[in-house]
Amino acid sequence: MREFARDLLKNDSLYSSDRLLHLLEYEKMKNRFFEGIAGGCSFEFNSSSKMLTLSHGAADVLGVKETFIDPVHDETLIKLFGQEKLRELKAKFRALPPDNPVIQFNFHVIVDNKSDSEEPERLFRITDTSENSISCPATAKYTTYKLICRAAFTIAEPQRYTGVIGKLVSSEREYGIMKGVDIGDFA
Repeated sequence: MREFARDLLKNDSLYSSDRLLHLLEYEKMKNRFFEGIAGGCSFEFNSSSKMLTLSHGAADVLGVKETFIDPVHDETLIKLFGQEKLRELKAKFRALPPDNPVIQFNFHVIVDNKSDSEEPERLFRITDTSENSISCPATAKYTTYKLICRAAFTIAEPQRYTGVIGKLVSSEREYGIMKGVDIGDFA
C-alpha cells in the first residue's frame, strides 16, 4: 500500500496535467455553446500552429469551412479578402503592443443582387474604422459590422505575440455592451 501511495504521489503531476487538459476542453465547449446560442461570429488565430479557427457562425456568414492552416496563403481566403488585405491584417496584429492589444475595423458584407435569376453574390471588405462608406455596385446593398480583435501574448517577459482573437459585432447595442456600456435599445 505504501508503495502504491508513493507512486500516486509521484504521478501527481500527471493528474494535474490531465485536470488542466479537462479544464481547457471544458472552456472550449462552454465557449462553443455560448457562441452558438448567441449567433456569434468569432475567430481565433494561433501563430505557432498557423491555424485560423472560425466559429460556426463566422464560417456560415463567410460561406467557408471552420479551420484554415496558414490563412494568409489560403486560396479561399485570398479570394474573399485579397492577399494584400490578409498581409496587412497580419502585420497590424503583430504590431499591436501588449499594453494596448485591441484593434477594430469595419467589416462590410455586400450582397449584390445582379438579377432575379442568379444567386446573390456576397462580397466582404475590411476597412479601417475611419471609413464610413465603401464603393459597391449600384445593384448591391451592404451592412457594416464592427470587427474587434485582440492580440494574445505570452505571460513571460519579454512578452511574445502568440496570435489573435476577434469577434464580429452586429449592432451598436452589442458593441456598447462589449465596451462595458449598455447604450440602450435602438429598436
